[in-house]
Amino acid sequence: MSTQAQWAATMFQKHLAKWGQTITLRHITRIGSAPNFVINPPNVSTLFTEHAAPIGTSDLDLVAANGASVQGFLAVGDLIAFGDDPTPYVIQAPVVAAFNRFSSVRFNPGLSQAVSVGEPVGLNYLADQSLKAWVRNFDIRYLDGDLIRSGDVLVQVPAASLAAAPAVGDIIFAGSARRTILSVDTVFTGDEPTHFEVHAR
Repeated sequence: MSTQAQWAATMFQKHLAKWGQTITLRHITRIGSAPNFVINPPNVSTLFTEHAAPIGTSDLDLVAANGASVQGFLAVGDLIAFGDDPTPYVIQAPVVAAFNRFSSVRFNPGLSQAVSVGEPVGLNYLADQSLKAWVRNFDIRYLDGDLIRSGDVLVQVPAASLAAAPAVGDIIFAGSARRTILSVDTVFTGDEPTHFEVHAR
């Protein structure tokens, strides 16, 4: 990175640290072909064990609460946690949801505690990245009711903080709001990207 780009990136980060808002950027991955592709992360944040399992178990069937619809797939590197067990368990192979469950979910290490039927399973997705960003409403003069609507936001995301650049279709969580990215523009200093300007709805 050039000296000028490094200075710009450093100043941007300093301003964010003081005045920015913490967001979660969720990168969406698709497998399969449209219109039948499936996505990671799936549409759930909590699952439940379908069966009891002893210590050492390294694969389980996971289901949603009360037969709720489950769509998507768990990816290698996603983390799961069982009940009050503090151990993070790492998904070892992708598993696509079918019939509202994830069958034979393989994880490592094996269970350090036995689990019972209906044990809550927390999910932390590798695709989620927490970081500081600028989040602001568009000026009213830019609202045209089509490309930019009331409630849309402009999010400025530092390039240096990201594992991967934001993309159309990715999700931003800011406070209680969930928004989908509609467009991404890269802002450069010289030849180096400083930050991304993201239009989200």
